[in-house]
Amino acid sequence: MIDLRGKAFHISKICGIIHDDSIHTNLGHEGKNSHAHHLIYKISGHVQFHLYKSGEVLDFSPGMICYIPRGNRYHIDRLEAGEALRIEFQTEDDIPDIKPFSELFRNYSAFGTLFGKLEACYKASLWNFDYKTMSVIYEIFDLLDSSARYSTVSPAAEKKASNAVSYLEKHYMDPALSIEDTAAEAGTSVASLRRYFQQLYGIPPIQYLTRLRINAAQSMLIGSDRSIEEIAVFSGFSDPFYFSRCFKELCGETPRSYRRSNKA
Repeated sequence: MIDLRGKAFHISKICGIIHDDSIHTNLGHEGKNSHAHHLIYKISGHVQFHLYKSGEVLDFSPGMICYIPRGNRYHIDRLEAGEALRIEFQTEDDIPDIKPFSELFRNYSAFGTLFGKLEACYKASLWNFDYKTMSVIYEIFDLLDSSARYSTVSPAAEKKASNAVSYLEKHYMDPALSIEDTAAEAGTSVASLRRYFQQLYGIPPIQYLTRLRINAAQSMLIGSDRSIEEIAVFSGFSDPFYFSRCFKELCGETPRSYRRSNKA
């Protein structure tokens, strides 16, 4: 059972996991996936969803999560070409009071990592749904639920967490970077920083740091010819074996396999 934004439901079937930016008007009675819900992560580009039933327009840009319930036909205005990852799924019962939304969560990078891991698992399973693929899908919904439920914190706490994020983003390449140093830089204790991160981003600061490093490594694997060992160092890992283990845990495949399947 999942609790999406406070509403519990069971997923009965995954209809597809699609990596593209060619989402058609295929919800409602005329499309082949007319009974599917859509949950979409925007990687790049900029589009707008125009919902026929409500007349609502959902703006959708990089890092955002969009949810469109089954039974809602729509068309898309592509304002800028780009990519998206989409999950199409069915549920045993209707999901009451869940309206379409397009939202940028504070922990958007964590969603990007999970959607990337989902795609890798899906490919590795030869387009069949195994337990690993389903477990990542549940991770995404769990993160979505926790992000929605813990979105309200005090302005002071949010400021300290934001300062910590800025510090991590600036210094993640340093393998000696510690959470203790980050907390001190943000003007708070380690325990408080962990609580703020859990409330705002759904993960502790050490996991946030690891995901920053893995995201940087993904970009280097695709956009450079550096060796795996060099990329480990440039992304903040002193041990290439530990780097490879963290990369596989988050992305579902080794750095070498990721480069081979994604680099043109």
